[in-house]
Amino acid sequence: MGFPYDIRPFFIVVLGMMHFMTNGQQLPTGFYQVDDSYEGTLVRELDNKTDFYVVPTPILTLGDIEAVQPQPDAFGGGFNLVFELNDTGTEKFKNFTQENHPTEGALLLNGKLVSKAMIAMPIPNGMFNLSGFDLRKASAVSNSIQKQMGKVPLFEKDGFSVFTDRALGNDRTIYDAKSEHEAFIKKEAAPGSDCPLEFSAEYRPLSLIGSSYSYEFSSVSASACGHAGVLAGVKTVAVHSGEEVSILKYFTEQAVVSAFKKDAWVVQRAKENHLNVNTITSFADVLEFFGPEHGIVFSPSGFCIVAYGNKMAKVRFVGSEYLGWNHQGHLQLGFELQIRPEVQSEFEASDNFFLGRFRNTLKN
Repeated sequence: MGFPYDIRPFFIVVLGMMHFMTNGQQLPTGFYQVDDSYEGTLVRELDNKTDFYVVPTPILTLGDIEAVQPQPDAFGGGFNLVFELNDTGTEKFKNFTQENHPTEGALLLNGKLVSKAMIAMPIPNGMFNLSGFDLRKASAVSNSIQKQMGKVPLFEKDGFSVFTDRALGNDRTIYDAKSEHEAFIKKEAAPGSDCPLEFSAEYRPLSLIGSSYSYEFSSVSASACGHAGVLAGVKTVAVHSGEEVSILKYFTEQAVVSAFKKDAWVVQRAKENHLNVNTITSFADVLEFFGPEHGIVFSPSGFCIVAYGNKMAKVRFVGSEYLGWNHQGHLQLGFELQIRPEVQSEFEASDNFFLGRFRNTLKN
């Protein structure tokens, strides 16, 4: 999946794929500044016997990286590694590059040098490329970093942990892409079939309000000798029990019903299908208004929080829409709703996060 950004190669020239030895110290995976004063950690490039030094304190660690993936170089036949940083990493890298450019940086992976490159200008948006790879090396480096990222929580709070591929609450699994894969293979196994099963899953954190965690999930699968299908959804759950949380916990039924009936997309789609929005008088009516016969399904827990202020919240109410050819996608409605007084304190927690903090496919 490509990033929807205009990405320019801020790391301009990669000086080769190399391996190195240190003076007894293996530095953890991350980005480091090359130390021209020769007072940092010694690194030896085995291919050309050249020694150089890096500042042992990393510029960026795995905990600062939101995503990494190979991407063809638009200016040549090679491949880039495209990095997207989280909020913390973006701020750290912005400050560092503003204060230190131009300077030379080095990507170290598992105690080995992957590449050196010049940081020629400030990088304020948390997006950058490393160039000069072929597909094999770019994929290998990307896979190794992603595997390590899966061991480092993106977010932790009171026994609740968010990773790139799963979420855990008090050691209870809230979502696990690996488990989804294993369950699909077990369910769809067809002994003796020449057709392979295919399944891949993705999961992305959306928002956390008090003890209610919203995430999106999607999967691409094909049963043995069957057609490929895409499933997508959004769910909000209690972090310590895993039980689904209804949007009505935070907003009154009247407020949700009114917002749904006034939504421009709902009004237009109702008109096209000869439906009367005035028949909607309850939240149950909201969930059943279009229904499977129109290829649209909403659930009580299919929501996340975009922003909060002045006792109001911007909400994304997300349904599943059938797109044809066994494919489903997100149907997103945007509401602005007054918060129930009894749950106001949950929105004021200092460690909440909202839609947009982590990479997702919704419209922030």
